[in-house]
Amino acid sequence: VPMMEGLAVYLIPKMIGARDLIFPRLSALGYYCYLFGGIILLSSVFLGVAPKAGWFMYTPLSSSSHMPGVNSDFWLLG
Repeated sequence: VPMMEGLAVYLIPKMIGARDLIFPRLSALGYYCYLFGGIILLSSVFLGVAPKAGWFMYTPLSSSSHMPGVNSDFWLLG
């Protein structure tokens, strides 16, 4: 999805004959949110706080009784 957004940010102004998008700072904000979210998500693996509930975060496995700490919170922040 982010790759398609980047491609759209580049191609749509070319297709309509404009110099830039109407809200270039909003496009930059979307990129920076994606970048910082990815950094937080990947740093959870290196910091040892990656969730142990699988990729789907199913409720019994992701509850605080099964996985205490900030593991799932850190993952959801990313």
